[in-house]
This record gives sequence, C-alpha cells and structure tokens, in this order.
Amino acid sequence: MSNDELLNDYVLSSQLLTDAEPIRCVTTTLHNDSSTSSSSSSSLELLSGSQGGVVSRIVFPSSAVEKKSSANGNGISSGNVDEPSLEIQPGGANTRHPHQITAILSSSSFSNGASVGSMGNVYVTGCKDGNVRVMDGKTHELKYVLEGHSNAVTSLSWISPHSDDDIPWLISGSWDGTAKLWSITQDSYGCLGTLGGHENTVSVAGLPAESGTVRKVVTVSAGVAEGNSIRGHTVRIWRLTPSSDGSVVKSELMAQVANDHAGPMRDVVYDPDTRSVYTCSNDGTVKIRSADDGTCNTTLAYPGADRPMFLSLCVVGDWRTKAVIAGGEDGNVVIWDLAQQGANGTNREAQVIAHPGCVWKVAALQSASSDFISACNDGHMRIFTRHASKSAPPSVLASFDQSVSESKAARSNGPSAEEIAKLPQWEMNALTQGRSEGQVQVFNKSGKAIAAQWSAASRTWIEVGEVTGTNANAGTLNGEQYDHVLPIEIDVPGGGIQKLQIGYNNGENPFVTAQKFIDDNMLDQGYLAQIADYIRQRAGDSGPTLGMGGAGGGGGGGASGAAPGYSSSSSAPSPMEVTPIYEHLPMKGYKIFDSGIDKKGLTKVIAKIREFNSAIPSGDALSSNEAGEILDSLSNTLAVTNRYHSSTVSDAELAVVRKMIAKWGTKHVFPVLDLARIMILHPDAAS
Repeated sequence: MSNDELLNDYVLSSQLLTDAEPIRCVTTTLHNDSSTSSSSSSSLELLSGSQGGVVSRIVFPSSAVEKKSSANGNGISSGNVDEPSLEIQPGGANTRHPHQITAILSSSSFSNGASVGSMGNVYVTGCKDGNVRVMDGKTHELKYVLEGHSNAVTSLSWISPHSDDDIPWLISGSWDGTAKLWSITQDSYGCLGTLGGHENTVSVAGLPAESGTVRKVVTVSAGVAEGNSIRGHTVRIWRLTPSSDGSVVKSELMAQVANDHAGPMRDVVYDPDTRSVYTCSNDGTVKIRSADDGTCNTTLAYPGADRPMFLSLCVVGDWRTKAVIAGGEDGNVVIWDLAQQGANGTNREAQVIAHPGCVWKVAALQSASSDFISACNDGHMRIFTRHASKSAPPSVLASFDQSVSESKAARSNGPSAEEIAKLPQWEMNALTQGRSEGQVQVFNKSGKAIAAQWSAASRTWIEVGEVTGTNANAGTLNGEQYDHVLPIEIDVPGGGIQKLQIGYNNGENPFVTAQKFIDDNMLDQGYLAQIADYIRQRAGDSGPTLGMGGAGGGGGGGASGAAPGYSSSSSAPSPMEVTPIYEHLPMKGYKIFDSGIDKKGLTKVIAKIREFNSAIPSGDALSSNEAGEILDSLSNTLAVTNRYHSSTVSDAELAVVRKMIAKWGTKHVFPVLDLARIMILHPDAAS
C-alpha cells in the first residue's frame, strides 16, 4: 500500500448494517489462524454493542482489509473469500444483554501490543444494568460477570503494565461516580480497587506505566448541577500501586484540572505517539492535554457556529496522518488533521462528515491505521479512509449521501400527513381556547398544517401561515409548532428508559422551558440544569443569556501551545464564560394552581405520591387504605372544580395530607405540598 494515493479528506470505505438497532459502541480485534504460520491468514473483526443489548460480529479476511481493486456494493473487495461476514449474537441467545451495551473492549486492542498472556482471548462489555461482562473471544460465550457498579457502565480501558510479561488491568467507568479496577485471567477475576469521588458519569483511559510496579490512569467526570450550570467536571491523573500479593491496588491522586471545558466531559483517550490525553465535551470542543498533570495545551473547536455535543473521540494515524476524530450527538463526525498544515503554517480546517443519526462512538480501525469507524444511531457501522484504493464504489457513496439527505429532510419538512391528520380541525378552532397571549397552535386546515396565534383580546385564533419546517429540529409536539423538538431519555426505577420530547422556541428562557417540562412530566427537580444545558446545546445561543455571563460558549482556558510534535489550532480558544449561579431555582418556573388543576394533572400528582410512599419507612408511610381509597376520593373531589361550592373534603382526607407533610422528608414531600396547595383552593378544605 506504500504507492497508494493519500487523499486530503476522508471518504467512506464501507457501510455495514448489524442488527438494525442503534449502535452504542464498537471495538476491533485481530485473529490469526493457528493452523498456519502465514500472516495472510489473519482476519480483522469488528464487535459492536447495540441499544437492544446485542453483540454483532463482522469478520474481514485480511485480503478484504488490504485489497480494494474490485469493490462490490458493500465497499469490500469482491469474491466470497474477501467479503465480510456478519453474525448476530455470536455467542447464542443466552449471551444477549438485559439492557443496552454502552461500552465494548477487546483484549487485542491492548495499546502497547503486549501479549494478552494468561488473560486469554476475550472481550469485555459494559451494560446499562451496571455489570461488566467478560466474553470468550473465540466462542463468544459468557465467562464472568463483574458486579460492583450501582449504575450503567459507560467506559472501559486497559491499563498497561511496565513489562510485556504482565497482564493489563481493566478499568471501568460508571454513572455511579466511580471507576473500578479489575484483574482478569483465564481462570479467575476480581476487583482490585475503586476510584471514587467523581462527579456523575466517569470516562477512563489507561496511561503508560510509571515503573515495574506502578501504573497510571486518567479519569474524567461529567460534573454536577450547581444552580444554573454544570460544574465540577474534572480531569484526574492517578498513580496505582498494587499490594505485595497483587490482590489490592492503592490509588493516589497525582493531579487534577476542573472546569476548563464549558460543559460535561463525555470521553477521554490517550495517544502514545503524541504522549497526550484528549478529552471531548458537550461544549463542542476537544482538548489536548499533558499526560502528567492534565493541563490543556491545545483546544480543537467545531468549525461551525452551532457546536454539537461530542460523545466520543479517537486518535488515528502515524506522524504522517495523525488526526483527531470526534463523534457528535447531532450526527456529525469532525476530523482535525494534526499532521497536514495549511499555507499559513497552521492546521487545516476541520472536516465534517454528516451521518443519518447520532454518532455514539468513533474508534480507530487498527492501531497503525489512519482509518476509523463510526457507530451510528441508524444501526450502521461505517469505515472511513484517506486511501483512494479503499474508497467505496459510487453506488455505496450515493446510498450514504441519500440516507443523510433523507434524515435531514425528515427533520425539516414539517409534519407528515399522519401527524397533520391528528391535529385539531381549523373549522373547530373556537372549541380550543388559548392559554396565554401569543400562544402558537397548529391546526389541520384542508389537509395542511397551519400555525395560528392566540389573541387574548379578541379571544380568537389568528392564522399565521402554513407550517413547512425551517430547521433540522423544527416540528410539532402535542399540536403546537416549535423551532426545536428535542428527544430526551430519562432513567426510571428498575433500569428502564422513558423516552420523551421537549419543545423549545428561539428566544425562550431554557430554564423556564425545562421547568415546565419537569412539571408536565412529574420529573425529579434535580434534572433542571441538565435539561436546560441540553436545550442550549441543541438550540444554540438563540435564547437569552441569564445574568451577565454566557451560556457556555468558548473553548475554554489553556495555552495555545501544540501537542508534542504538532502545530496548534489555527484559532486560539476563547476564555470560558461562566454562567452565573442563582441561589433559588426555579426563578419563575414554579407551578401555579390559581384556578385549580385538571384530572390529568392531578393524577400525576397522586401517582408521584404513591411512588414515593413505597420508599417511605413503614411507620411513616400511608396505609393501603390511605394511599388507595382516601387519596382517590380526595383526587375526585379536587378535580371537579365546578362543584367546589357543594362538595366537601373529609377529615380523613385532611389527616392523610397532614400526616405526609409532618412525617415525610424533603426528598419526597414536594408532591404532597402541591396537593396541599390545590386543597387550599377548595372552600371546605380551606375552612
């Protein structure tokens, strides 16, 4: 391949469909046929984990990886021997994970090339159920389940030993705010220690060993909500020293850097060529850091105005082709070429490759290769290359471009015919009363979606125009048109996910929108800052800035010096703007019950009280009669506001509310206080 033409930009090489579920993670593994000593018998495998809890295996014979002279529709060399083979759940149905697979790592991806030794040929998965699973790399059968995390495992990495004779340790990062160290051999496994004290989600990456016994690792956290902002996201460098018998590892925090990104950190990697740590964030930047103390040397920013939330990153290539790749929640993959320089001596502007959906993971295809893989929400893995001979045929390139165009069109063409049919009829608009001056409502008028604005003065809807869609996020939600309709996933008790949508219009206060969303869906108040931050990231800076600071714009602090051996970015990072912190939240987003509450809203309040009642100690909890019949009776009375003049609230119903207010703690009492506020509106209850 030495005579192969090297392109300036990356192009699609292969497009591979797995189980059609969104792909959350991917890893590569190399296999050699033990029956022959020929190096040509080696094969490359891609292992992916999906949102449905399924592992898929795609095998490329070595000739398929190297030869591209006559490519078929998959972008892989023609001829059966060279075509990739796909196997869904290669270990059988009994190895299907109970929840989405959020991380996957193979033993052959061990960075320093050492033999896996007594660890064996394995790969490891991290799951939303909080468990780490060790799978046999040949049979794909489950070997071990590593238990200990109390929340989803989202990051995995090997920690290198100083000698190739020793085996690497595994480190796992979790939403529970910890990272755990594990020892894995062919015959046993065990937890060596826990790195605690992190701020929510933890991402991990192994660093080169310091000595024969001392190893190192870097962890990064997502931060915590403080008032109106996410703060505390921290890079930490750790020194790890095993006990004399190797059963326990002592951890020592060597250095830490906090808050130099303008948002939560989502991934971290180490590159041995540049001897640097790379982090990516919701703020749409990648920072290149010292592996000794974590300080930022260079900031790589998204080239456009609307910065995406970067979910993962990788570093590929050698000194001639070194590049940083980041995958975005908005479906863009961003590539910064660190090796090539422009005419002015600075790095070339980043290349952006659009995808049909969210890119959950990017990974290097092989350690010495400049090719990389993207794992997309549309169920496809895609390989991108700069080698002209590996480029996909025109039919595959056209198919990819079409899928991207169709995805954008689906988000920007306004409501579909099915959605329009569900809208209220324009001819019946008098039956739909607006809630406030200027409220926008979408109606079905002769098969077209039209937007109308409520006039409080005339008590009528005024037609504005047809809804056609103006941006990638525009759409309708519950019959109302929004500039942005954004998906949100909320964890629910038992490990499930509640999929919701939130509507936001440019110019609105994200915190007011987030607060209304929390109230409407009876969510935990602790989500407020996270939801508002998500709205600002997805909708851009079109909304008003709270206080004097920005909402988290620039790339963040740190000098503009280059990573070892490479020039710095052409645009220096701007200083991080700090969002002001308010003492009390929400400011104006509280729920008002000045005219009572409808049955639907009251049902949500009662449901939340019953949910919390199950967590209250038996001595303070409501009895089955109190939580059932008495609350139902009270709810039925309060929901019928036009009967307040004649209905009554019993002493037993008042006693139940009084009991909860007196005995329930602040963590659980807020829906009870809402119920009490509603009761005060009833004349008999107030008396």
